[in-house]
Amino acid sequence: MPDTSRNGDASWLAWLCLSRASFALIFTAYSAAIPLLTPEWGMSAGQTGLIQSSWHAGYLVSLFTVGFLADRYGAKRVFLVSSIAASVSAMIFALFAGSFLSGALLYGLTGLFSGGSYTPASP
Repeated sequence: MPDTSRNGDASWLAWLCLSRASFALIFTAYSAAIPLLTPEWGMSAGQTGLIQSSWHAGYLVSLFTVGFLADRYGAKRVFLVSSIAASVSAMIFALFAGSFLSGALLYGLTGLFSGGSYTPASP
């Protein structure tokens, strides 16, 4: 009889690695688009940096709170729900951010959901 638990572990690890790589794309996409967005949205360098900072602020808050959620609801559930929420919020940012204010709010929301992809997945 084949050992299916190893296949399940390998599958989970592969999906975890793929999701972490995808989250790196969420985090770096705005940085890559800064030269295009700064003149398009009429932002100063400070405003451009504040949008990136809003992601970090949301991420820091989520790193603190997601540990408590993982203890209460389970790491796998928190990881999956926050991964879906981060993906949806990143798509909303990409589709609807059109100014400094909307960009900062939506990218901050994306950061808020992104922390759940890291904390519960840590050993």
